[in-house]
Amino acid sequence: MKQRKLGAWSLIIILALATGCTDPEPAIPPAAKNIDLLIKPEDRLIHAIEKGDLSAVEQALKTGSDPNSPGSEEFLPLEVAARHGFVDAGRALLAHHADIDRVPMVKTRGEDGKLVERRGNSALHTAVATGQVEFVKFLIENKADVNVRNGRDTTPLDIAKNSEEMLKGIENEASTPERIASITEKLAKTNVLITLLEEHGGKRTQDFETKKLEEINGGGIIGRLPVELRQSTGEPKAPKNPAGNPGASPKQPEKKPAKPDLSMPDPALKP
Repeated sequence: MKQRKLGAWSLIIILALATGCTDPEPAIPPAAKNIDLLIKPEDRLIHAIEKGDLSAVEQALKTGSDPNSPGSEEFLPLEVAARHGFVDAGRALLAHHADIDRVPMVKTRGEDGKLVERRGNSALHTAVATGQVEFVKFLIENKADVNVRNGRDTTPLDIAKNSEEMLKGIENEASTPERIASITEKLAKTNVLITLLEEHGGKRTQDFETKKLEEINGGGIIGRLPVELRQSTGEPKAPKNPAGNPGASPKQPEKKPAKPDLSMPDPALKP
């Protein structure tokens, strides 16, 4: 009888173990213990920058993340650091040979809705657009090109000037004190960026175009330009056909009689 009871209790214990009542620890795949191992190195670097984790940034750079390769969202690591204003992360990227003026190729939709590839923004464009004054200073101190062009052929100063115009346009429309204070703060920061860029040689795209035309005009090579451009510089247009007939030749100027040679005696005069 005792043997039967013991056997019953043994069966109960076995069934409990089989149904998981003891909650045994599940087996975890080694790779799943570190989620960073499941993503590509460039994304691991991007994520570390976005979290502001400098030690993770340096670890990613040491273990194979390329500072000049964009992540899955096509942003360069230095551009991500610029967007968040993380100067320390930017410094670590430059120490590992990040290209300070690199402009990545990104995919965007054209007017027809199809995906096309075009140039994106440099770190300086992004820092100016997001108002990161300290990061702009950091880039300029490290010899960034202040006149680098992005995919829209605009310079960082173009972005700052456009932002200034936009803020001034909505400044008068602000109705609450909080909104007015926010716009005033952004406008002051934008003015600092404009001054900073101009002090280091920053120009607008139109400044380069104007200078190019001035150099052409001063160089005496107007005749080498296309007709439309020569006319825009002030060169007189060619005379139109007075008859309106494409086959007619233009009117020839009248020939004036030759002046008499006063050094010889006139044969009509009698002595």
